[in-house]
Amino acid sequence: PSYELYGFMADIIARSGELSYAEELIASLSNSADSVAWTSLLGACRLQSDIQRGQRVALLAATSDRQDSAPYSLLAN
Repeated sequence: PSYELYGFMADIIARSGELSYAEELIASLSNSADSVAWTSLLGACRLQSDIQRGQRVALLAATSDRQDSAPYSLLAN
């Protein structure tokens, strides 16, 4: 499967409330995990009110692709 498919899977898993499993899946992609996957997880953290994980994921989302402003926009709202 492609890395994009893993990102979609992680998003679905995170939206179902399994944030730990989704985070592990994205982290297993190593350096190939992009800001889109991390930002999806960040949105799920927001929906699930998981502040500690959200802080960790926000840092990962922001540093995975410094050109992508989506993580910053999500944090601002």
